[in-house]
Amino acid sequence: MTWLLHMPGCRNPRGWSMKFTFLICNTMLLLLTALLAGCAFPIEPTDQRAERTEQLTREILVLSPAIDWQEAHEFAKAAVETSAGLGKKYDVALRPWLHNASILVGLKARGLCYQYADDLYERLKYVSNEHLEMHYVAANWGHLDEHHALTVTVKDAPWDSGLVLDAWRRNGNLYFVPVKQDSYPWQDDGIAYFFSR
Repeated sequence: MTWLLHMPGCRNPRGWSMKFTFLICNTMLLLLTALLAGCAFPIEPTDQRAERTEQLTREILVLSPAIDWQEAHEFAKAAVETSAGLGKKYDVALRPWLHNASILVGLKARGLCYQYADDLYERLKYVSNEHLEMHYVAANWGHLDEHHALTVTVKDAPWDSGLVLDAWRRNGNLYFVPVKQDSYPWQDDGIAYFFSR
């Protein structure tokens, strides 16, 4: 933790003891963490997840008239509930980017965006359906704001004709939107994930 002493604002300008300076810096860090923790998205209660499931069901039905309500609802429910379960499993208490920082410094083990996408896919591939496929997408490759998610489309449709499924963006509260309406400049990585039957 001596790296804290090298942070701007944590110098020792008044000749304080190292212990005192360290205590002040740790207190500042704890206060900052507490303030930022209040900005996190808590996992939604069951009734709100049910509402989100219905919203996603409606969005999936728009993709094709061939998709029936049961197929769309089963997929939507699995996606919303799995996403919430991942937020709990990863013990997310901070904003997603702060959670990423806690992983990078070794305080947390999992919860990066690509891990959410991989784990969400691992559950959704077992949802029985006829008409849907998932694609793994990424935005801003190689940049600090690089991001990964899934899209769901009708089988054999272009990846960008579907919906983004992003479990990371809201700490396990599934975010979904038509690909072309999202703020991220998504690109397909060329892998289409077909559901098992």
